Amino acid sequence: MRFKAALPVLLAAMSLRSGFVGASTSVEAPTALLYAIEDHFTVTDIDPKTKQVRLWLELPLEDEWQTVKNLKVSSPVPFTIKKDSKTPNRFLYIKTKNVQKLPLEISVSFTLERKSYQLPNPSSTETKLKNYRQYLAPLPYIPVDAMTKKLAQSILGQEQDKLKQTQKIYEYIQNNSTYYRKEPNRLKPSGVGSALYCLNEKTGNCTDFHALFMSLTRSVGIPSEFLMGSWLSKEKEGKEDPGYHCWVKFFNERHGWVAADAAFGNLWPEKRDFYFGNLDAQRVAFTQGRSINLAPQQKGQPLNYFLYGYAEADGKPGGKIQRKLIFRSLNNL
Repeated sequence: MRFKAALPVLLAAMSLRSGFVGASTSVEAPTALLYAIEDHFTVTDIDPKTKQVRLWLELPLEDEWQTVKNLKVSSPVPFTIKKDSKTPNRFLYIKTKNVQKLPLEISVSFTLERKSYQLPNPSSTETKLKNYRQYLAPLPYIPVDAMTKKLAQSILGQEQDKLKQTQKIYEYIQNNSTYYRKEPNRLKPSGVGSALYCLNEKTGNCTDFHALFMSLTRSVGIPSEFLMGSWLSKEKEGKEDPGYHCWVKFFNERHGWVAADAAFGNLWPEKRDFYFGNLDAQRVAFTQGRSINLAPQQKGQPLNYFLYGYAEADGKPGGKIQRKLIFRSLNNL
């Protein structure tokens, strides 16, 4: 018997696929785009002697930039949808003793309306950010220490405007790092999303670029956060794509949360200015943050970032999860 559930929801994040080259570089972003999205997961390599399997799969985020409708889950075993109490992250959660069902095939489908983002006009009054400190804290691979504070302050110089300070950090990364996809035979990413790797090796992928952005902004008191998702390029429409892409947002008292994509700004120089304060609508965001705890919380350590799901076999990390995302544009229908 297959269990199915439908859950309409509001979403708000974008998706970019790591390593994708060749998307449209037009600076003019649509106001909104509509997609039908399917996220397929296959769970294998669980020891048949396992007494209990716990499985978490990502679900799309919710915010004012993204709306999700007709969310449906197809699973051969019962599931629940869990929301993290400290972040906007939510997860498809399965707890089962029925290991004989493996390989486990699970699919999530939904209709996505994704809005492009543009830097809002400044407000005449300042707004305060709740849970301010969590967006300034150091994280694994994202240091906030004496060295990063000294470097960040040297980048800012005498600049006092907070938005211009953030832009200076963005420009520093553009000027001192090369996105690895420009020269993939020579340049390599860290594989863990490391600020110091990007700083010292002067290269990396989206996770490295945005780890450095977060390290430097947090070091001078500018709240920033990490977003993980997928990039919905026309070239990938209707094809299975296991890739990912990430970007960041930072908080400004007169603009609220502001988006940036330092990796794509570097990959496509003609869009360098655009990707500070603007994002196109060809994305879907699934999770927010680094050093992630799941809901309900996993037995193991916090996860560096989250996409492709996570499984525990008898309380220990186990199994393999293959993820393939397929999308279809509904904009011409």
